[in-house]
Amino acid sequence: MKPHRLLIVDDEPNIRELLATKLSYMGYECQTAESADRALSLLERQPFHLVLSDIMMPGLSGIDLLQRIVPTYPDVAVIMLTAAADTHMAVHAMKLGAYDYVTKPFNLEELSVHVEKALERRQLLMENRAHHRLLEQRVTEQTQEIREHLRLERQRREELHHTLNLLEQSYYATIDALIMALDYRDNETQGHTQRVSVYALEMARTLGVGGSDLETIKRGA
Repeated sequence: MKPHRLLIVDDEPNIRELLATKLSYMGYECQTAESADRALSLLERQPFHLVLSDIMMPGLSGIDLLQRIVPTYPDVAVIMLTAAADTHMAVHAMKLGAYDYVTKPFNLEELSVHVEKALERRQLLMENRAHHRLLEQRVTEQTQEIREHLRLERQRREELHHTLNLLEQSYYATIDALIMALDYRDNETQGHTQRVSVYALEMARTLGVGGSDLETIKRGA
């Protein structure tokens, strides 16, 4: 695996050099920036896994930098570096999305632990986001499959209904043709079947028959 890329942001050169040396020795790939503006410029050009930023800096503060990073680079973890007297600012930074904070003067070994934990948390959050995206994709795909199945089922039913209507029309046309053939066989029976059908329907209605049963009686008669 490629080493994690860290960006160290502090207006004090000695602190930047100290942190870069220690974290590089631990196997991280480190770059430094002397200001928040410079850090944003580097973030635009290349990916970073974690940013270590001082809070109090000339120009844009570490809080300003954090507020730019969180919405624009959601996969970047941020640890704030602050003086012991400014811990309330560090807590505020965590509410804004920082992963952790370390007070100055800091212990390098303790700092390395904070970095490792932040990177582990970042990895878990990324895996959770990827899992959620996968679930959303599966739900979308299954929803589309269900909709397509329903569409095909509806189309099949419409086609079946149309076919049944055609068969029914053909059936009635055949019966009508047979009736006409019977009625016109000779003059004595002409119109006989139609009259029987009419009488049968009237009797059925009188007896309270309704609905599709009337059509059955009509055709049967």
